[in-house]
Amino acid sequence: MQMMSGALLQMMEQKSTKRAEELQVARARLQKKKDDNAEMNSHIEEARRNAFMEREKGAHERQQRMLEMMESDRTEQRRFSEEQEQKRIEKIQNVKKRDQNRVELLQARQVAVEQNVRQLQAQAVRENELKSERFLLKAAATKAKVQQQERVDLYRRQQTKQKLDIDMARADKMKWDLARMLEERKLAAIEIKRKQEQIKASVGAKWYPS
Repeated sequence: MQMMSGALLQMMEQKSTKRAEELQVARARLQKKKDDNAEMNSHIEEARRNAFMEREKGAHERQQRMLEMMESDRTEQRRFSEEQEQKRIEKIQNVKKRDQNRVELLQARQVAVEQNVRQLQAQAVRENELKSERFLLKAAATKAKVQQQERVDLYRRQQTKQKLDIDMARADKMKWDLARMLEERKLAAIEIKRKQEQIKASVGAKWYPS
C-alpha cells in the first residue's frame, strides 16, 4: 500500500514536474511569442510610423505639388487672362483699325465721287458749251451758206443780165448793122440807079438796055 502510494506520489510528482516543465516551456514559448509579437508590433509600429511619415511626407509633397500646381494654374490663368486681354485689346485695335480704314476708304470714295461729279458737271457744261458753239457755228455756216448762195445767185443774175445785155447789145448791133447795110444797099442801089440814069442820059436810051 505504502509502495503504491509512493509510486503514485512519484508518478504525480513526475507528472507535476513534467507539467511544470511543459508550463515553463509554454511560458517560454508564450514569452517568446510575446517578445516576437512585441518585436513584430514594434516593427509594425515602426512601419506604421514610417508609413505615416511617408504619407505625411507624401501628403506634404502632394500639398506642395498641389500648391505648385495651383500656383502654376494661377500663373497659367494669369497668362491666359493676359493673352485674352491682349487678344481683346488687339481685336479692339483691329476693329478700330478696320473702322478707320473703312472710314478712310469711304472718305476716299466720297472724294472720288465728288470729283467724278465735278468732272461730270464740268463735262456737261463743256458739252453744253460745245453744243452752243456747234449751234452757233452751224447757224453761222448756214448763214454763210445762205449768203454764199445769195452771192452765187446774185453773180448768176449778174452774169445772166450781163449776157442778156451783151446779147441785146449784139442784137441791137446786128439790127443796126443790118439797118445800116440795108441803108447802104439802098443808097448803093440809088447811086447805081442814078449813075445808070446819068449813063442813059448821056448815051441815049436806045443804047442802054433797060
